[in-house]
Amino acid sequence: VRNNVVAAEAVAAVHAGMVTSIDLEVLPRELTLVASAGMDWSVKVWSEERPGEPLFCLPCSSFVVAVKWHPKNPNLLLVACEKGVVELWN
Repeated sequence: VRNNVVAAEAVAAVHAGMVTSIDLEVLPRELTLVASAGMDWSVKVWSEERPGEPLFCLPCSSFVVAVKWHPKNPNLLLVACEKGVVELWN
Protein backbone atom coordinates (compact mmCIF):
# COMPACT_ATOMS: atom_id res chain seq x y z
CA VAL A 1 0.00 0.00 0.00
CA ARG A 2 1.19 3.51 -0.72
CA ASN A 3 3.59 4.75 1.96
CA ASN A 4 3.29 1.41 3.82
CA VAL A 5 0.21 2.80 5.57
CA VAL A 6 -1.69 -0.45 6.03
CA ALA A 7 1.02 -2.93 6.89
CA ALA A 8 0.74 -6.52 5.75
CA GLU A 9 1.29 -7.66 9.33
CA ALA A 10 -1.78 -5.72 10.53
CA VAL A 11 -3.95 -7.18 7.77
CA ALA A 12 -2.77 -10.72 8.49
CA ALA A 13 -3.19 -10.30 12.25
CA VAL A 14 -6.84 -9.24 12.01
CA HIS A 15 -7.94 -12.07 9.69
CA ALA A 16 -8.42 -15.42 11.43
CA GLY A 17 -6.69 -17.43 8.73
CA MET A 18 -4.99 -16.92 5.41
CA VAL A 19 -5.50 -13.64 3.52
CA THR A 20 -6.70 -14.56 0.01
CA SER A 21 -7.11 -11.20 -1.74
CA ILE A 22 -6.29 -7.49 -1.38
CA ASP A 23 -7.44 -4.58 -3.54
CA LEU A 24 -6.80 -0.82 -3.34
CA GLU A 25 -9.11 2.09 -4.07
CA VAL A 26 -7.54 5.54 -4.33
CA LEU A 27 -10.14 8.19 -3.57
CA PRO A 28 -10.05 11.96 -4.12
CA ARG A 29 -7.82 13.93 -1.77
CA GLU A 30 -5.22 11.16 -1.79
CA LEU A 31 -7.18 8.81 0.51
CA THR A 32 -6.62 5.11 -0.08
CA LEU A 33 -8.99 2.36 1.02
CA VAL A 34 -7.85 -1.25 1.15
CA ALA A 35 -10.15 -4.25 1.03
CA SER A 36 -8.69 -7.51 2.34
CA ALA A 37 -10.37 -10.90 2.24
CA GLY A 38 -9.63 -14.19 3.86
CA MET A 39 -10.47 -17.73 4.75
CA ASP A 40 -12.25 -16.43 7.87
CA TRP A 41 -15.39 -15.68 5.80
CA SER A 42 -14.89 -11.93 6.01
CA VAL A 43 -13.80 -8.83 4.14
CA LYS A 44 -12.09 -6.04 6.06
CA VAL A 45 -11.98 -2.47 4.76
CA TRP A 46 -9.04 -0.34 5.87
CA SER A 47 -8.17 3.34 5.61
CA GLU A 48 -4.83 5.08 5.67
CA GLU A 49 -6.28 7.31 8.40
CA ARG A 50 -6.59 4.28 10.74
CA PRO A 51 -3.93 1.83 9.61
CA GLY A 52 -3.90 -0.31 12.75
CA GLU A 53 -7.50 -1.50 12.61
CA PRO A 54 -10.12 -2.01 9.90
CA LEU A 55 -12.88 0.57 9.40
CA PHE A 56 -15.41 -2.23 9.23
CA CYS A 57 -15.84 -5.93 8.58
CA LEU A 58 -18.24 -7.51 6.08
CA PRO A 59 -19.43 -11.05 6.83
CA CYS A 60 -19.56 -13.42 3.86
CA SER A 61 -21.41 -16.65 3.10
CA SER A 62 -18.19 -18.71 2.81
CA PHE A 63 -14.47 -18.06 2.58
CA VAL A 64 -13.60 -15.25 0.20
CA VAL A 65 -11.66 -15.97 -2.97
CA ALA A 66 -11.34 -12.39 -4.28
CA VAL A 67 -12.29 -8.76 -3.65
CA LYS A 68 -12.31 -5.97 -6.22
CA TRP A 69 -13.34 -2.33 -6.02
CA HIS A 70 -15.60 -1.16 -8.85
CA PRO A 71 -13.45 0.66 -11.43
CA LYS A 72 -15.78 3.70 -11.68
CA ASN A 73 -17.81 3.73 -8.46
CA PRO A 74 -15.66 3.73 -5.29
CA ASN A 75 -18.73 2.90 -3.17
CA LEU A 76 -19.07 -0.58 -4.67
CA LEU A 77 -17.04 -3.62 -3.64
CA LEU A 78 -17.38 -6.97 -5.40
CA VAL A 79 -16.75 -10.08 -3.30
CA ALA A 80 -16.38 -13.60 -4.75
CA CYS A 81 -16.94 -16.44 -2.29
CA GLU A 82 -15.77 -20.04 -2.47
CA LYS A 83 -19.31 -21.47 -2.70
CA GLY A 84 -19.86 -19.67 -6.03
CA VAL A 85 -21.63 -16.70 -4.47
CA VAL A 86 -20.82 -13.20 -5.74
CA GLU A 87 -21.75 -10.34 -3.42
CA LEU A 88 -21.90 -6.65 -4.28
CA TRP A 89 -21.49 -4.36 -1.27
CA ASN A 90 -22.48 -0.71 -1.34
